[in-house]
Amino acid sequence: MNEFQIIGNAVIGGKVVEDVAIKVEDGVIAQVSRSEFRGVKKYVFGHGKLIMPAVIDLHVHLRDWKEKGKEDVRSGTRAAIRGGVTTIVEMPNTKPPINTKKTLLKRLKLLSEKSLADFGIHFGVPPTPEELREVRDLIVGVKVYPGEILRLREIFQWASELGVKVVVHAEIVGEDEPEAVRWAVRIKPRNLNLRFAHISRLDSLEALKAAKRVDDKVFVEVTPHHTFLSKDMLVDDYLNRIGYVRPSIGEERDRRAVFEAVKNGFVDFMSSDHAPHRFREKRPKGGAPGFPGLETMLPLMVTYWMKGYIPLRTVVKLLSENPAEYLGIRKGKIKVGYYADLVVIDVKNDFIVDPSKFESKAKYSPFRGWKLRGVPVAVFRRGELMMDNGEIISAKPGVHIKKLV
Repeated sequence: MNEFQIIGNAVIGGKVVEDVAIKVEDGVIAQVSRSEFRGVKKYVFGHGKLIMPAVIDLHVHLRDWKEKGKEDVRSGTRAAIRGGVTTIVEMPNTKPPINTKKTLLKRLKLLSEKSLADFGIHFGVPPTPEELREVRDLIVGVKVYPGEILRLREIFQWASELGVKVVVHAEIVGEDEPEAVRWAVRIKPRNLNLRFAHISRLDSLEALKAAKRVDDKVFVEVTPHHTFLSKDMLVDDYLNRIGYVRPSIGEERDRRAVFEAVKNGFVDFMSSDHAPHRFREKRPKGGAPGFPGLETMLPLMVTYWMKGYIPLRTVVKLLSENPAEYLGIRKGKIKVGYYADLVVIDVKNDFIVDPSKFESKAKYSPFRGWKLRGVPVAVFRRGELMMDNGEIISAKPGVHIKKLV
């Protein structure tokens, strides 16, 4: 039996508990105590360090295959580990897209060999419902993109009948997110589990507040860039160039609305929408949309907690607890019986975001130069020490989350 203990201040039940000993046996949390366990190997994280549940990111693009120059599974999941993320769910708009059983199995094989994080996959809209039926036990859900959204009623019917979750990028022709949200809510079958990805507009949130009051199967995901950035912050050539994303960065009123929805707990999930591209592909309009986010999401949230803007309980729920519940896996909490997926962060020292040092192949960020706290210094994935003293030390592959249910 592989047995050890992790000692230090820890986030338990949304609060900081001092001088905790977390005993891990074969990758699972076996005991949590205020006293050290005698005779058990220990990792001690002292003053200025905080042990938290590791992050689960429901919205990640790892590229690879025909887009290896942008990112590959190994570089993308090294970025995940560096950012305190031990579980990722990949999006299907790869080249070729993941919307057939053959392509899905090929992708799962690649991830099982190269991913440092545990992983799941969203499936693209398949040619037929029969194809969806064949893969439903292997996927997290179906992802619907703007080019497919006019088929939403048909896709909803397939998913509803098969018990498959749906994730929707709610735009029809671009810059019309609120209209797309209202339409999707209106036609949604009552039994369908529907998650709205990267919600970014005030009017969208108003429509979703009304929907969630009467439907407990509507879920809201937001990103750090829509929470902490607005159009008027993209003030120089660099930010204008790399800041293009879909949905676009909103007005200040939209940013405030997203921020308040995060702060008050209305939002269900915070996801990075990690979307790396070659720098030369980035242009203010019409270029490749998106930017890397796996290595900045946790420090951003920790910084806003430490400044008193976002409750710690909310940070943990959005990044860890709620995604784990959504996926049905025993992660997201420091609790007996849960996998020992833990991140240790530095809450004492500031650091400056320097994209040139990213593990991602995309060495740029709209948060370049921001002063943050909460940089991860150690990461455990199901008890495996993946990173120590800020250095990734293990290349042991992760596993498909369906094996963890």
